[in-house]
Amino acid sequence: ERLNMLFTLDAADEPRADAFAPLADPLLRRRVSYLDNGAAASLTRQPAAPYYQLQDEAVNAIVALTGGSPFLLHVVNRLLFELSELRGHRGLITLADVRSILPNAIAEADSLLRPAWERATSGEQMALAALAALTETSGGRPIQLDDVRGWLLRESEAPVEETSLAATL
Repeated sequence: ERLNMLFTLDAADEPRADAFAPLADPLLRRRVSYLDNGAAASLTRQPAAPYYQLQDEAVNAIVALTGGSPFLLHVVNRLLFELSELRGHRGLITLADVRSILPNAIAEADSLLRPAWERATSGEQMALAALAALTETSGGRPIQLDDVRGWLLRESEAPVEETSLAATL
């Protein structure tokens, strides 16, 4: 009675959960979706509070880069915890720290990111590439539609079709 467990699975696997006794009771299931910005920021700050603090700019970048995905938040925040632990939990976590762990975070999230990339149309891939490039140069600040349009005009050989771009985004 005192043992609690948390299982996570992809929504695509949910229909198969009924085959496993611990997961069969629908009253025990909780759907977790993307978190809003406030909840994502809290999930970033609160568990870390006993060990280290984060600059507001770093938290804003984490929220923007993960889009509120619980899995991506877990990956990024775990890597930041490990970085802080290497420093003896001294000093603030900065935007530079967030940038330094991004290659490892992307590698760890490959199992989630790659299938989404491979399912995307070429237009969606170009829009994602634009958002990734612009996010890198903006330091995690919001990206404007005109910036995406400009990037696509510079980087794409095909003209930007406004309706298609709006639908893709």
